[in-house]
Amino acid sequence: MSKIQHKITTKLLLPALAVVSLSTIIFGNVKPAQATASVCSDVEVIFVHGAASDIDDNQDVVAWKGAFQNQNFGSLTLSYYNLGESDRYGARYDGADIGASSLAEIKNTLETFFAAGQSGEFNETVEKGITELSNRISTTLKNCPSTKFIFGGYSEGAYLLHNFFNGPAPALGLTTENVVYIATFGDPKLYLPEGEGTNPPACRNEAFSSYRVYAPNCRTYAGILGAEKPYFPEGYIEKAGLWCFSKDPFCSSYFNIFEVSKMIDVHTSYASDDPEPYKQAATIIRQKLAALFPEKISPSEETVHSAARDTAILIDTTGSMKNRIDKYRKEALKIAKTTIDSGGRIALYEYRDLKADGREYVPNELCDFSCTYEEFEDYLSALETDGGGDDPESALSASLGVMNKLSWQKGATKSIVLLTDATYHDADLDGTTLSDVVKRSLEIDPVNFYVVTTNEAKTSYAQLTSKTNGQSFSLSADDIALSSKVLLGRPDLNFQFESYETSAGEIASFLVDTSATTIDHFEWDLDFDGVFEMTTTSPTISYLYTTPTAGFVQAKVVLTSGLSSTASALVTVTSGENLGEKPTISNLQATVADDSAQISYQKSDNASAIIVVLDDYILGVTATTEFTITDLGFHSHTLTLIPVSDTGLRGDPVTEALSPDFDEEEEPTETVVARATSPDLTIPKAPNTALPKFSTTD
Repeated sequence: MSKIQHKITTKLLLPALAVVSLSTIIFGNVKPAQATASVCSDVEVIFVHGAASDIDDNQDVVAWKGAFQNQNFGSLTLSYYNLGESDRYGARYDGADIGASSLAEIKNTLETFFAAGQSGEFNETVEKGITELSNRISTTLKNCPSTKFIFGGYSEGAYLLHNFFNGPAPALGLTTENVVYIATFGDPKLYLPEGEGTNPPACRNEAFSSYRVYAPNCRTYAGILGAEKPYFPEGYIEKAGLWCFSKDPFCSSYFNIFEVSKMIDVHTSYASDDPEPYKQAATIIRQKLAALFPEKISPSEETVHSAARDTAILIDTTGSMKNRIDKYRKEALKIAKTTIDSGGRIALYEYRDLKADGREYVPNELCDFSCTYEEFEDYLSALETDGGGDDPESALSASLGVMNKLSWQKGATKSIVLLTDATYHDADLDGTTLSDVVKRSLEIDPVNFYVVTTNEAKTSYAQLTSKTNGQSFSLSADDIALSSKVLLGRPDLNFQFESYETSAGEIASFLVDTSATTIDHFEWDLDFDGVFEMTTTSPTISYLYTTPTAGFVQAKVVLTSGLSSTASALVTVTSGENLGEKPTISNLQATVADDSAQISYQKSDNASAIIVVLDDYILGVTATTEFTITDLGFHSHTLTLIPVSDTGLRGDPVTEALSPDFDEEEEPTETVVARATSPDLTIPKAPNTALPKFSTTD
């Protein structure tokens, strides 16, 4: 790898990889004081962040440590070390120096142009991090040979970890016996062999890598910097876990030059307000620790965090509710308390008619999914009933608005609970229909509707609850135990992928996943009609689509107790012409003269853009088939071109070695400083940055 140094100002247009994927994510404020026998912990948890940032308030640092603090580790002692928090180990990892003052500034830049230039500091910071990590581990092993290790890394941190394990780790005395688990998130150089090919095995629900924990894009094969082969040494494969969001441009197969802002949002969302990937990793790790230390952690202990649940309560506050509102408050409080106590999230809205009493009345948000139980209780107690008119209310419009407004968790069991004494308009006063609500419910994967109402109104909600796989209850019923029995007793269920593409005449395969153990059977709706027409005892099924179509398949898991949950996924069936074909590059040629290279190649018709990578950093994006790289310096480089289709599908990379001509006597003793500018788009150039210059041929 080239050792190209650089200086980057806050005005330099940086590539997304350097900006976001290089954030180093480590947690805690633990001082790396000398490890001695008297302070040896059972387990040391080491986390590696990405782009340069303040470790103390980094969102991924906070999310990672919070996920561990949300687990019950019994009497087990854990210590935490954030790579980069100390300079005692011969080097200090700080992530690539992107020189940007804020994420907002970075995103604004990237909205204009995805990859305007990056420097070799990425490689340098990785090497510094590996040095620090190596010395930290050596010190710990010397003083505390029985200590086990857990590793986590986000973006550049993930890249650093598999470089470490495929490099110096064995020489340090670190073995598979010492390592409990390695978790990576948004890795720009992941490797999932099952995603390779026009119709990859993953899209047929076959040959999944054991370390594939969450990668919902079945075509995910390599990161934007290529594939690390092997991803981890053979002995660690069963101790590794990988998370990659479906439209994360750095780890998945997706890339769209026109959706840069959205893609960056995806890449930075692993540590969202409720960071499910970190929670999943901590739960997996706790299970492994319970097996290793049964005398300190009981395997039967419940973790604080259970299956994710999002529940929105939508309460009718028209005048007719006056004599019933207290009963509804009691039921809403019970649902909220049990949901929050189990680690779920609760939201509260009120609704009436859209045009009650001659005025517009839209659903009123009292608290979203950030609501605490105390806030929920205060808002609920302050509700006032008023107005009305005709009997039906605007439940459909309110439900659609709530589904669109809330930020639902991926993989969570999602519910809307309607508390009302009235029926509803269909179509609603703004035109919203029952079909609109059901369609949106399925798009969100899905939102199940539960209605608590009067005996008289209960039958009117039969279609809404059956089409969204929910249930209706009478407020006066004795078995109303909604919160504990139905909402919290339902199992989790998710399709392997968020969406599927297939062609008419080809068999499509579907696989669902659940943590439930007392399963009676699975039910399937594969023809998009809302009726579960097939039953299996296994979580997988195949189906032949004969004509082009599109819709939502559904699966239902039914427990022996009778409780059930559903999952949905979008399926697109095309005519089969050019379905999902990866763009390709051929006849790549490089003519090197002095320290410049003239590049030419051919590309497939569906290749709308080419990502240009020099060594392990992105120079830019071009649509031309000829361009020039200058100022290569007195170093050999590896050029990589990655084609991207007009649908955002990334093709396989093509590489070429670049060896600038120079006399050995002319080779400088100091490291060459490089420069980069943008290729095709008209944007401000980075002044005086001295990175390799990338320009297209007129």
